[in-house]
Amino acid sequence: MTAKSLAVRDALGFSADQYREWVAAHELGHAIASIGAGERVKEIEIVLDRDGPVMGRTVLSRWGRRDRMAALVGLHGGHVADELWLRARGLWSPERSAICQSSSRRDYEQISQLAESGTESAAAASAARRHIETNWSTFLAGLNFLATSSRLPGRALRVSA
Repeated sequence: MTAKSLAVRDALGFSADQYREWVAAHELGHAIASIGAGERVKEIEIVLDRDGPVMGRTVLSRWGRRDRMAALVGLHGGHVADELWLRARGLWSPERSAICQSSSRRDYEQISQLAESGTESAAAASAARRHIETNWSTFLAGLNFLATSSRLPGRALRVSA
């Protein structure tokens, strides 16, 4: 586990298992929101080292030109899933929410580059929330799978739009 990952885990006050599930939840949020917005997800991967998860990534299948709004929805999916997962597990606090936002800095940077307005960004975040909430059982099944495996093929996710 990198020093940064360990620092984030410690700041969140998570066990190794909770941290792995949080990383998986974030990536599943990206994946489910992306699929709901019309993107194709190749796989979700949790990158591990001997001490636990270092990071996660969601790999999209690229088919031609990418729709900007679909990209925004997918980017918002990570932090939306963070909040929903924290609340569902009874772990949400303002401090943890702030740590999640800080650790999603790269997502927020990409959102600010892509969104033409705050209204467009808010609409994308709302769409991401709707896709994840609508597909909550798929989200939970994906978490269970990623608890024992570090890869989940995108085709395994059955997502309703």
